[in-house]
Amino acid sequence: MPSSNLDLVRSIYAAWERGHFSSVEWAHPAIVFESIGFDSTTSTGVAEMGQRWREWVSTWEDYRSEAEAFASSVTGVFEVRDGKVTRLALYWERADALAELGLEE
Repeated sequence: MPSSNLDLVRSIYAAWERGHFSSVEWAHPAIVFESIGFDSTTSTGVAEMGQRWREWVSTWEDYRSEAEAFASSVTGVFEVRDGKVTRLALYWERADALAELGLEE
C-alpha cells in the first residue's frame, strides 16, 4: 500500500478510535460500503454508507473502532483511488478479509 494511502487509512482510524464517525471527506462520493459476515449488506454512496454506520453504532452507547495493526491485522479492506476510499469492506471474520487479499493467517 503506498504510504499516502496508508496515511489516509490511519487518519480514518484515528477519528474512529475517538468515536468520531461523522467525517466523510475521505470517501469517494460513489463509495461502495460492504459489511460481510454479520449482516452482509452493500451500500453505494456516502449517504447510504452514513445510514448503515448510524444503524450500526446506535446499537452501542459508546462505539469505537480501533486498528490493531495496519496490513497485518485485517478486518477491513480499503480500496483507495486518487486519495479517496472507493470501497470499504468490513469483515466479521479476519480470515475472510485475508482471503479477499489472497493472504493466509
